[in-house]
Amino acid sequence: MPNKASTTVQSRSVTSADGTKVWAEAVGDARKPAVIFVHGFSGCRLVFEKQFEDPRLVERLFLIRYDLRGHGSSDQPVHAEAYTSQRIAEDFVAVCEAFGVKKAFLAGWSYGGSIAADLLAHYGPEYIPIAGDILLAGVPYLSMFGDVAHDVVMGIFPGLLSSEVEAFSKSVDDLIDSCVADGFEVSDATRWAWIGAAATQRPAVRHLLRARTQDATNFLSTSTRGKLPLLVIQGTKDKHIYHEKMEKFVRTTFGDAAEYHRLDGVGHSPFHERPETVNRLILDFIERVSG
Repeated sequence: MPNKASTTVQSRSVTSADGTKVWAEAVGDARKPAVIFVHGFSGCRLVFEKQFEDPRLVERLFLIRYDLRGHGSSDQPVHAEAYTSQRIAEDFVAVCEAFGVKKAFLAGWSYGGSIAADLLAHYGPEYIPIAGDILLAGVPYLSMFGDVAHDVVMGIFPGLLSSEVEAFSKSVDDLIDSCVADGFEVSDATRWAWIGAAATQRPAVRHLLRARTQDATNFLSTSTRGKLPLLVIQGTKDKHIYHEKMEKFVRTTFGDAAEYHRLDGVGHSPFHERPETVNRLILDFIERVSG
């Protein structure tokens, strides 16, 4: 075992239970608490560059990120059975096993925040493969998205799901713009990486991911009893989720079992727009929960 954190990114193709190949990467100290970053709808692992390049996180944590099936460098099967809640959960566990991690914190952005519900549904509250759930402008489970969804992102979805090239192309541009607060400057490298992730995703996959369901019963029973520590980070300029509605939901549903942080002037990508603040909150939360 190395004596210090490795700054070299380990990349590998992970084979999930059904044979689907999932691309994953890790950096940091494998002896330290592990955190697995999960991107959003039509995104990819590269959105977390500002976490993977943070010396504090690399030194004090074991950072892992992967492309959800149907995204980025992972396989993109086009049949509904490949996108069941069970398959999504199996991918996460396969990534854990590939890097020798028995239990990890989950840091999910947007759609990626819902993966905890898949894990609890299929591995049960008795065996919880996550030590804590970090929602980066994320939804804790899919069925509640409609209750907090912002009109801006709901207006983008029809074009994003369209088979018309012109409508789709415009919606991808609109999607990237909607991911940050007005006035926040996205670099060309970041913009093209995010656009590329969406543009190379098969249209059928977007529909399958949008239509998939999950059972949030175990997630709710576990988290509301304080058995799954929750950290929620939300921006006041989020154009995907109404922050007022999300904060009310979190405080009403989870109470003292959740730690909620509202970041003024920040959009839907707090980890990218305000990385210093968000990385510190993530590190503090993980170290506190890990004891």
